[in-house]
This record gives sequence, C-alpha cells and structure tokens, in this order.
Amino acid sequence: MNIKRKLGKFKITLALINNNPQFVMDVMARMIIIEAKYDILADLVKYTAMSEYFEECPVGTNIPIYEFSYDDHNGHTVNGMRVSKIAGLCAMCE
Repeated sequence: MNIKRKLGKFKITLALINNNPQFVMDVMARMIIIEAKYDILADLVKYTAMSEYFEECPVGTNIPIYEFSYDDHNGHTVNGMRVSKIAGLCAMCE
C-alpha cells in the first residue's frame, strides 16, 4: 500500500490524550506522523500525518483537515472523516 500522498491534518486535545489514551493509540497505530506541534494556548497537539485513513493529496494542494470518530461497539473501530479542504492557509493548522 502506498500512502506517500495520503496526507491529513488533525488535532487532539491533551484532555483526550489523558482521559482516553486507548482512542488516541487506536488513531495513531495506523499513521506515520510527519509533524506534531503543541499549541499551549489551546492545550492541544496539531498533527500532520500520512495514513490510509486520508484521501490522496495532489502535489501543490493544501493538506485537508480531518476529525476522527470513535465507535467502541465494533471492537475499537476508528473512522477518519474529512472535515474540509482549505483553499488558503489554515491558521488553525499552521
């Protein structure tokens, strides 16, 4: 499987990391993190990653933003859900 251009940005609050580490481990288990930045004011970590969860991102386009939902009823299934593709720079993900 080639995930080289399957890029996405997402954020995880430190509260979620501390209160539900299993969810965070399930999300991260199928990713290659390219960049992680801690935002002290928002108390969250902003990530850029490669993953099969993400759609292919053509060269020269902005990396889409994703959020994740967690379904504990199906054996810890994590589904990637695209939120939006930004035309310009995304201040939230800078």
